[in-house]
Amino acid sequence: MASTFDIKGTSLDSFKIGLNGPSINRNGQLLSINSTNSGRIITAADLHPGFRSGLYYPMNPYSEGLTNLTTGCIANTINYQPFYIAHNITIDNLAVQQGTTLASQFMRWGLYTNNFTTGLPDTLIVDVGDQSTAGTGTRSPGLSSGTLALNAGWYWFAIASSGAPGLYCENNVFAGSYLIGSSSIALTTPSFTLRNTFTYAALPSTAPTSALSTINIGVMMWLHTDCLIFKNRIINIYTIYGYTRIYFSPWHRQIK
Repeated sequence: MASTFDIKGTSLDSFKIGLNGPSINRNGQLLSINSTNSGRIITAADLHPGFRSGLYYPMNPYSEGLTNLTTGCIANTINYQPFYIAHNITIDNLAVQQGTTLASQFMRWGLYTNNFTTGLPDTLIVDVGDQSTAGTGTRSPGLSSGTLALNAGWYWFAIASSGAPGLYCENNVFAGSYLIGSSSIALTTPSFTLRNTFTYAALPSTAPTSALSTINIGVMMWLHTDCLIFKNRIINIYTIYGYTRIYFSPWHRQIK
């Protein structure tokens, strides 16, 4: 039978879980499954120093520098890369960097949940919608919902296109194979991205994974943290008919 209890404010420095279960030990603010910190329970604070408001963060740290390539996202494919978010955050943009323009074509990108059973992308979270490939520079279309709250955990970046725009990619990091696996160890290049055939359209609600292959190139996606300056700013207070009324402004955001 499950039970819950609160040891906050007590003098307990350890307690046992179940008859033959492990002991949880407290050392100051740290919790450990043994008497030393070698078995310390990892928290979000151990994985990332924290996300500052209004900045771009790359989806993963596994990069030796980015290169403008037209092979990271080619026509009628959907491309997936896993990445981890260490803290609960709110974002207002998913951005990529385009280096070479391509007329009369479109691309779109978004996020999927991770399926821990299959180790593959699963359910669509967000799709930024059709974006023309005619242009260069930072492509940050915003989110139709304005903002998106993401809990700490694993996600998959997905990008698809009707053409082959030049996008800034990583193409020389073996760490990608650690995340998505490899069919062979006799490799001179890493497996960095999963690619599936896909007729260009809105991103499906369930990620297509029936015809996967791996490629050694990955388009770098950047998360932009929500740049909320302040909310519910009082702009007027007055009393009428014996009632005090307080009026607030809408949420204000920086113009990027």
